[in-house]
Amino acid sequence: MKTTGNTILITGGGSGIGRGLAEAFQAKGNQVIIAGRRKQLLDETVAANSGMKAAVLDIGNGGRHPDFRGKTEERLPGPQCGHP
Repeated sequence: MKTTGNTILITGGGSGIGRGLAEAFQAKGNQVIIAGRRKQLLDETVAANSGMKAAVLDIGNGGRHPDFRGKTEERLPGPQCGHP
């Protein structure tokens, strides 16, 4: 498994274990996108980790996230989601 140079999406990345994973993956040279419900926590995490990106996502509201992947891919350069 390749552990560097990936684009990684971590839900719940604004705090706790999710934030810890996001920071660890970024330290290994990956592009990290964190997602979660609380914009303030996402913003704080991104501010503390230069280059990290964030997107608000509430998976409890099923009608609001069908376009999440497309919108996230539009914001990032290069291959995404396992596509060359």
